[in-house]
Amino acid sequence: MALVNSNSAKFHSAEIKARAWLLQAHLRADAKGFCHNRWMYLPDAIAWAKPYPETSGYLIENLLEDRLSKDWGFKAACATMDWLLEIQSEEGYFHSGLEFKLPSAFNTAQILFGFRSFLNFQNDVRVEVAMDRATNWLLAQIDENGCWTQGLYSTGHFPAYYSRAIWPLLEISKTKPGYSNLLKSLDLLWACRKEHLYFAPCNFFPYSPVLSHTLAYAMEGFLESARNLNRKDIMETCLDMLEQTASEYLKRSRLWAEISDSGSRIYSYRCLTGEAQYASLMFKAFLLNPRPDFLKAGEGLLHDLCRAQRVSRNPGLHGAFPASIPVYGKYFPFRCVNWTSKFFLDAVRLWRQCMLLPDGV
Repeated sequence: MALVNSNSAKFHSAEIKARAWLLQAHLRADAKGFCHNRWMYLPDAIAWAKPYPETSGYLIENLLEDRLSKDWGFKAACATMDWLLEIQSEEGYFHSGLEFKLPSAFNTAQILFGFRSFLNFQNDVRVEVAMDRATNWLLAQIDENGCWTQGLYSTGHFPAYYSRAIWPLLEISKTKPGYSNLLKSLDLLWACRKEHLYFAPCNFFPYSPVLSHTLAYAMEGFLESARNLNRKDIMETCLDMLEQTASEYLKRSRLWAEISDSGSRIYSYRCLTGEAQYASLMFKAFLLNPRPDFLKAGEGLLHDLCRAQRVSRNPGLHGAFPASIPVYGKYFPFRCVNWTSKFFLDAVRLWRQCMLLPDGV
């Protein structure tokens, strides 16, 4: 019990710092979502990037977690939602990147998480209409074979991490035309599974590295989609893969940052975004199958993240997580991206749920 209390204090302190940094990212975006990232070694006036729709959308989930809270979270969620409604295209999609030039299917799907959370919190006809438009546009991009044809991050490249875009659609589109094609999409991507505990393709661009970040996206998308559809075949395989990942992590006390085409793990740097996502996955696995290794690996990853979190007198850096360790690592070098904080908050929330189980104490 003492260890649980010690973990609770440490994780809660890191959670407070992460939220404080996200507040800075929101204020620096003029309350229009959240800045995409902050450069670590630039003056504050020029260090912040523009606001980013995708991650601003799914950060709404975290802002609304504590429904009794009177802090800045609810106000920021409302301001972010107003901004998203303002920038949504007439067709229903949201753009990729920061320049708002091209439609993005993945980003649009991630914003559905924010729409859903907001509507669970309070009724809003504007949000209902926006979610419906986004859903209809997304389903229209899926061909009869289940392949997503438009709005891809890389033209013609449909990697396994799009399972995390399928996940929210499964929950809100069961009565819509195109749902059957969505089910085909899941099977099409599930066929990307490889023997070496990863999926390929599962990268942003063809021939680019397969990051722990994108692999975690894929794994979470498959796991949650399997729960939605009661697909025990996918569920059991995902849990087996996570069990082996937990074993690898516990033996080395380190999560790989990338996996090569041959299945080799690459440890030359740490991808903190992927670590935060895998912490959440370990806790989700524990909630489904309370094996001690899942809990131990998830807690280990949270401790790793807490040690990497920035402590600074500069509020623009205090509480942030570098995207890579060392900070010059290959994933967003010298920058702190807002979605690492989002996934860290997710992991802490899930850890608390694990502590409510008898086997979690």
